[in-house]
Amino acid sequence: MNLAELRMLLTSRHVSDETRDAVWRELVTRARVRKGAWTVAAVGMAMPTLRMIAAALTRDLPYGDPADVDSEILGGYLRALRRLDLDTTDVRARLCQAARCAGERAVRHIVSTAERRFTTWASTSARGRWSTLRTPAATCRSPRCREATTPEPYGRLKSLLTKA
Repeated sequence: MNLAELRMLLTSRHVSDETRDAVWRELVTRARVRKGAWTVAAVGMAMPTLRMIAAALTRDLPYGDPADVDSEILGGYLRALRRLDLDTTDVRARLCQAARCAGERAVRHIVSTAERRFTTWASTSARGRWSTLRTPAATCRSPRCREATTPEPYGRLKSLLTKA
């Protein structure tokens, strides 16, 4: 039986919870012992759920790259794959919950970092339009450097005027 057939069988209503847990325990054990292909198999078996988790967490992501959240979800799943106590029930659910927690933590970090940066930018820009120039290029006297460090609205306006 291949893994796609096994996944379909495990989603069937006719399979008991004890059987599902036994299959997932075996899968996790093989992934821990043999690594490589069995780790990929364990991820592949959970991929539909991991995709749903990623879609739910990144659907309304206001800042950042959804790929960062995706990688944290996968990382959380893999950490749980190594550390999960196999004597518990609901092995797959616990693995996916660890993945969700890692993804939620990543979203919180991305949002809080972006908000801190925006708050810092807003407070420095309130002091004056040139106070936001903190890049090394700001010390350069070349016309090319000055254009690169010109604050956003003025830079776009200047480039539009020079083209006209």
